[in-house]
Amino acid sequence: MGTLMESNIDNDNDYSEKKLAASIAAKSFFGPIFLSLFFSIILFGNELYFQWQYFLPLLVAIIFLTFILLYSQFYSNRFYVVVILITLGLSFVFSFGLHLSVAHLQDNPSSPMWHTLGLYLMILSLFHYGEFQATAMININDITVQTFLLNHSVEYHLALYISLAEFCIESMFFTDWKFIFHPYITYTGLFICIAGDGLRKLAMFTAGHNFTHVIQVDYFSDHQLITTGIYSIFRHPSYVGWFYWSLGTQILLQNPISFIGYAIVSWRFFKQRIQFEEITLINFFGPKYLIYKKEVPTGLPWIDDNLKV
Repeated sequence: MGTLMESNIDNDNDYSEKKLAASIAAKSFFGPIFLSLFFSIILFGNELYFQWQYFLPLLVAIIFLTFILLYSQFYSNRFYVVVILITLGLSFVFSFGLHLSVAHLQDNPSSPMWHTLGLYLMILSLFHYGEFQATAMININDITVQTFLLNHSVEYHLALYISLAEFCIESMFFTDWKFIFHPYITYTGLFICIAGDGLRKLAMFTAGHNFTHVIQVDYFSDHQLITTGIYSIFRHPSYVGWFYWSLGTQILLQNPISFIGYAIVSWRFFKQRIQFEEITLINFFGPKYLIYKKEVPTGLPWIDDNLKV
């Protein structure tokens, strides 16, 4: 009896800790964004916001003061501190991206490099923050530092750096060629990113507690096969959303080389992941999943015909 009570207390404490972590993440992410906008536009006028040499020190100061304020309250909990650092970093990236996309468009509309880069930074930071916060909303006990998906894989980081390098090189040395169809291609990519991320988050909320970032190999009694909503259209809508989000980032950046690379690497990654996941789903749900698999496509191009399950 005593052991059972201790277990329940531990579960309650863990739930409370992670619920507070989600709240801290929201404050760390949105706080600096709104404060930087407020101080630079409302108190000091538009000029400060549109000048990066003024805005950047202001943003850094806000990030630093926010960290000091939150750290002074939660320094004893390592999980909280790491969440604060990550979300403040994402907030900085989003805020600076917002500044670039607005200020440089206003200041020099003939040079779209900074505007495009700013949109990309906003999309990138919002995706990773959204992964953590969406997971907290549907399955609070499942959140960890890894839920941000920032340390997804070495290949993911390598692809990100290569795409940024391509963008910078082409923007500096082939400006006229790269942005010949700007802003139409950029905004098309932005729309695909928003739609892809929206589809992924919709899939997460539809699946609820059944959604996890790690493929489950052990069956539990509360596991359910979700076949309604967006899952009645795609078997793997979260992967579909992520796949097109990743392609959308390269369309937004107008990176022809990285677009091809992202398409090939992402397709192979999701093919392997889906193939492994569907083996576990067949083991979990048997004929029920086989019928579902036959009736509903994965949603990703050419994967259904190439699955060996």
